[in-house]
Amino acid sequence: MRLHLSSNDYKKNYNLFAFRSNIEDYRLAYFLNKYSNFLFRRMVEDLHCVINGKNIYFSTFEDNDLDYEKSCYLICNKSLYNENFSAENSLFSSGLFVNTAFLIPELSKFDYLLKLIGVWKTHEIKDISKNLNMITQINSETHIDLNTLKSINNLIF
Repeated sequence: MRLHLSSNDYKKNYNLFAFRSNIEDYRLAYFLNKYSNFLFRRMVEDLHCVINGKNIYFSTFEDNDLDYEKSCYLICNKSLYNENFSAENSLFSSGLFVNTAFLIPELSKFDYLLKLIGVWKTHEIKDISKNLNMITQINSETHIDLNTLKSINNLIF
C-alpha cells in the first residue's frame, strides 16, 4: 500500500517571522538571547536541503522550552555554496564560483527566519515582534502568513 503525503497533512502549528540583518548568524543569536527571552544554541547539524541537485546547508539555532512545549528556531534564509564551472566557449576559464541559495525563495529579501513552534499566546507574539524591532542590528521584520508560501515544505524538520 502506497501512502501519499502532501503539505496539507502537516498541521501548521507554528508562527514565522522574517527579518533582515547584515550581521553574522552567531552574533544575531547572541543579541536575541540578550534582548529577548531566548536561549539559542547552535544545532549540531545544520538544516539540509537539496536545491537544484545541490546539497545546501543553512545554519540553524534552537531554543527548546520543554516545560511549555515550545520551540524556537533561528534559521539563516540564505546560504553560499561553491560550484564548479567549466565552459569551452566562455570568456571565463573554468573555475570555482560562489552561488547563493535561499531556503524560502519567496522570502529572498530576508536574511533570517524565526520559526516558533507550539502554542503561543497573542501577547507573546507581539512581545517577540516588539523585541525584534528594538534590536538595532535587525533592519526590518515581518510576521509571515504561512498560507502564502510555496516552499513551506523546506520548513518541515
